[in-house]
Amino acid sequence: MPGMNAQPRPGWLDMPLAVRARITEQLGARVTAWTNRDSGMMAGYAIQVQTVDGHLFIKAASGEDPLTQQMYRREAMVAQVLPEGAPAPEFRWVVDEDFGPYGPWVIIGYGMRPVRMASEPWGLEDIAGAVRVARIAADLESPGGPHLPPVSTLMPLDAWVDLADRMPAGLSEYTTWLTGRMDYLAELALGAPEAMQGTRLVHGTLRRPTVLLPAFPGTEGMGVDWIRAGTGAPFVDLVTLLRFVHAEGGPSPDLLLTIHPLPPGTDDDAVNAYLSALAGYLVRDSLEPAPPTIPFLRSMQREQAHVVIEWLRRRLGH
Repeated sequence: MPGMNAQPRPGWLDMPLAVRARITEQLGARVTAWTNRDSGMMAGYAIQVQTVDGHLFIKAASGEDPLTQQMYRREAMVAQVLPEGAPAPEFRWVVDEDFGPYGPWVIIGYGMRPVRMASEPWGLEDIAGAVRVARIAADLESPGGPHLPPVSTLMPLDAWVDLADRMPAGLSEYTTWLTGRMDYLAELALGAPEAMQGTRLVHGTLRRPTVLLPAFPGTEGMGVDWIRAGTGAPFVDLVTLLRFVHAEGGPSPDLLLTIHPLPPGTDDDAVNAYLSALAGYLVRDSLEPAPPTIPFLRSMQREQAHVVIEWLRRRLGH
C-alpha cells in the first residue's frame, strides 16, 4: 500500500544544541529554515536546510542508532567516489565525532538543487523521470573498488537453499507456487553473480523515497541514499525501480517494460536469475524479526517479495 512505509523523522530543533552548532560551523552560515524529508528507509535525521548561501541537505544519526550510523559512514564513502555526472546530490562534507554527553554522531552534508518527490501513487510522467535517473547511472562506468563492489556481493544468494532446508512456517504467507520449486529457484539464483556482472554504476535501491525529481523543467532528477551502491549490469537499477514502483501503487513491471524497455543486449535469463536471487533474499529476510529502528522493514520486504515472485512467475511461464 503506498505510503505505509513512511517513517516520521526528527527535525532540526530535535538535535542537541552542540550538534546544531557543529553543523552550522560546517555550513558556514546560520540555518534560517528547514524541512524534513520523510518516508526514508532508515531512522535518523534527513533535513533540507536553508541558509543565506542556499539550500543543503543534512543527514545525521546519533549513537543511539549504530546501524544507521554504520550505513551513513558507508554512504559518505560512496558519495566521495561516485563518477562525474552521477545522478546524486553534491557531497560537501562528513562529520564523525563524539559530542561528549550526546555521544557519537555521523553527519553528512550535501549540496541540493530544487527537487521534489514523486507523486503518490506513481504517475507515468514521474515514472519516466525515475527511469531517466536509472538510465543516467547505467550509462556511467563505475570506478569500482572497495566502496563500489560488484552488486552481487551485496545480496545473499543462498536464501532459497536455506529456506528449503528449514521450511519456516512463515512461508505459508506466500503463494503455493513456491511449493516444490525451491530447488529450481535456488539453481536459478546461482546464476545471479554472472547475470549481475558488469562495469556500470548501480544505485541499488531506487524507489519513491530515494528518487528525487526535478522541481523545474530543464533539469535532471537524482538518486539519494547511495548506501547499497555498487558496480554491475546496466539492467539492475531499472528492474529494481520497476518492482518498487509496482509495490508502491504503480503499474506492473510487464506494462512498464513495454514503455521503458530494458537496456539493449539484456539477456532474459540474466534478469530471471537476478529476480530469483532477489525473491529468495526478500522472502527469507521478511520472516526475520524487524530491527528496532526500522519496525516496518519486514512488512515492506513482504510486499516486495510478492511483487518479485509474481513477476518471476509470469516471466518463467509457470
